[in-house]
Amino acid sequence: MTKKIYRIYNPGTEEYISEVHGMMRYEAYNKVDSAYAYDLQDALDILKHAKSMNKFIADNDEFPAKMREGCRQAPIIIPISINEVRISMDEATAAIDTAPTLGLSGEDAIRQARWRRVRRYKQYLHYNTRTPSHKYIYMHSYF
Repeated sequence: MTKKIYRIYNPGTEEYISEVHGMMRYEAYNKVDSAYAYDLQDALDILKHAKSMNKFIADNDEFPAKMREGCRQAPIIIPISINEVRISMDEATAAIDTAPTLGLSGEDAIRQARWRRVRRYKQYLHYNTRTPSHKYIYMHSYF
């Protein structure tokens, strides 16, 4: 994975766009598990999907007028720093607890936890529902 990461932002709706296994998510960046960060290739692919989705929404009268108006502006790719990726308190605590074992400072451990989250976002994007683990999780109502 490259050291540069990006988010896709829709200035018309002031929301970030993420994709999980083909499903587009438009959401504000107000919680840990929102506004996913991607490498450039994945961000460009999502941008292409987001532009076609925005065009569909803007041209379709079945959507509310406010939503259609917000989707008239094209989404953009924003480069971000790894420090802008949020992690949960549990992830931060686990990272700090394991830092001495790994010979890392607390700051380096937090940084690694943020990179783990970015790698998880990539897995969400390329998630395959045909894997045996998905079937197991689905059968046992964990998902």
